[in-house]
Amino acid sequence: RVDIYEYRAPAPNPKVQLKWQIRLLWRPELAELQKRFQLPKYAQKSKQFVQQALLERVEPDQLRKGIADQLMERDYTLIEAEIDAFRKGRR
Repeated sequence: RVDIYEYRAPAPNPKVQLKWQIRLLWRPELAELQKRFQLPKYAQKSKQFVQQALLERVEPDQLRKGIADQLMERDYTLIEAEIDAFRKGRR
């Protein structure tokens, strides 16, 4: 029999920084967030530029939820084809 008890109550991590969380996203996921928050495509800009634009123009709570949604929906079996399609669409 397993004995489970609460050692301490869960709380938000005070050290979390949105700028580090957004770096976990791949370019197609960033493009999806741009579409969701009605930002320009920035097709010729770098991934870092897009990340910074999202950080500056989207409310932190909305962006945090958007990042979490993208990470939860990530399908590692399809990502190679998705990245290739994204690259072809940029040309």
